[in-house]
Amino acid sequence: MTERVMNLLSLPRQRIRAIFPSGTPRWLWLLFQLAALGLAGVGTYYAWREFPQGLHVEPTAFALTGAIYVLAFSMHLLGWQSLARIFFGQMRPVEHVEAIAGSNLVKYLPTIAWYIANRSHYYHAREVASKSVVIASLSELALMIGSGGVMLVALWIGQVLSPLLAVVICLAGFTVMIWLLARHAGNGDHKHPGHWVLALLWYGGSWPMGALMLWAILRAFVPVGAPDLPTVADIWLLAGLASYATSLTLGAFGIAREITLTVLVAQHWPLSVGIAAAIVVKLVLTLGEIGCSLAILGWINLRRRLAVGTPKRDIL
Repeated sequence: MTERVMNLLSLPRQRIRAIFPSGTPRWLWLLFQLAALGLAGVGTYYAWREFPQGLHVEPTAFALTGAIYVLAFSMHLLGWQSLARIFFGQMRPVEHVEAIAGSNLVKYLPTIAWYIANRSHYYHAREVASKSVVIASLSELALMIGSGGVMLVALWIGQVLSPLLAVVICLAGFTVMIWLLARHAGNGDHKHPGHWVLALLWYGGSWPMGALMLWAILRAFVPVGAPDLPTVADIWLLAGLASYATSLTLGAFGIAREITLTVLVAQHWPLSVGIAAAIVVKLVLTLGEIGCSLAILGWINLRRRLAVGTPKRDIL
């Protein structure tokens, strides 16, 4: 799997090196970022156009959504910090944050390859092997998909059989996942079980935060309470896992999350609520990720300018 991803990532790099033998210019990555942001903007515009008319909305219910998203975004940053300690050794935390923020701005190009390629380019400039970056990125993906899958199975078991059994299944699934990753990632050279556990806690913990965010969004359209949380969590996990399945090939063009959300929400509430919730989720995830990433990069650049007068290195 790693070799296939490496070969995929090497194709655009070989083409770019043929055109720019002395190295990839900064303006080219900026062009990729602008193209990705343009695609995100087009998707956001057309999503908003489909928002159902005449639906009663409680704007105050959205107040919680932004705060929850920022927390979930921060958990992903901390999860990558944990993985970076395993694969890249001692580096400044701000460099890992910068890598994620910069990569997020090309995330909306087709396929996940651009996201990993940008991240690999960033670390390559800091003398980190591309293979280590790819393995760390695939481990990140495995933690997100694996933790979501384990939680979904545990949730179903808790609803059908026993909550206690669900907890046991969840803990057992997480333990097996950590053991497999610590044993096999990087050919067994990167065990560090403590950092793997931390990474799992951060990435896995973002799933309940996402479910809580969807619950807050639904409250803007229909009265939902605490008893509805398991149903909302079920919907969020299914939609999220469907999104990861398509992101491997379609990237930002995948609409699996929106379709799944619409269909599943409509099983419990009106179809207009399902459509509205899916659109708001897309807007929050897209604009939130871009906004947080731009804010981080702006803050890092400002710090550098204040420290030395001019930036020491490119942010990409």
